[in-house]
Amino acid sequence: MVEKLVVIEHYASGSALAYKQGKAYLMGDDMNYMIIMNNSLQVIDSILLEDSIKYKIAKDIKPDIEAATFTSPDSLLLLGSGSKKPFRNTAFVVNINSKQKTAFNLDTFYQRLENEGIEINFEGAAAFDDKILLSNRGNNAHPTNYLVITSAAFYKDQKNASIKVVEIENPSIEFSGVSGLEYSSQYDRLLLTVSTEDTYSTHADGAIGKSYLWIINNISAKLNGRIKAEKIIDLATLDKHFIGQKIESVCIVSESINEMELILVADNDNGNSTVFKLRLSL
Repeated sequence: MVEKLVVIEHYASGSALAYKQGKAYLMGDDMNYMIIMNNSLQVIDSILLEDSIKYKIAKDIKPDIEAATFTSPDSLLLLGSGSKKPFRNTAFVVNINSKQKTAFNLDTFYQRLENEGIEINFEGAAAFDDKILLSNRGNNAHPTNYLVITSAAFYKDQKNASIKVVEIENPSIEFSGVSGLEYSSQYDRLLLTVSTEDTYSTHADGAIGKSYLWIINNISAKLNGRIKAEKIIDLATLDKHFIGQKIESVCIVSESINEMELILVADNDNGNSTVFKLRLSL
């Protein structure tokens, strides 16, 4: 099932992933630059996000970019997790052609969600029609994942941006945290990468457990109540290369009604990032 596996050495904590026109854009959550890969998963370019002589940013002050999605053909939104103020309350909008980037402070938007009782830890983002879907990961102390539906340019008008919060049902006794999102506009499918991790905090790492891919079909019609996965794929059972991997994000390379080609990234807290290309029959 795994077509290709590449370990990107010395590029730590691969967490946010997006795909556009033959290129995959990967951001490490404690790195100051984004790497660009071709369809063969070869690194062909990079984009600097933060001016620093150090490529790896200290955990206490990193922006913790955990989510990425394209809001237009040339604009890539990168989202800080919000799990530690003020450092992780930043979004970047990157023009992938000019490499120019604009930073936005998300304090106002995140505070609105905290006022609704959500412990902020955003780990996934996906463009959805004229809106953005954001996945908020729970932990063992707060074992609930949420899907937040907001306007596509929420970072520009944070006081007035629409907000709708939907709970993501956990299908088993053991809590699994949503780590990434991808939406198929062609087939109205929502993909979620999910993993277990022994942590009781939004910002502390824990022992790596198992990783899953959840699929929800006809998602547009299911956003008025709790949503739940219709197909749950244990990645380690699917292919042994996923054993011991903490999958952080997924993007669609190509798809048909009954097959998808995906790229996934794993962050195993070892200073490298592991990237998979996977062909999946539905």
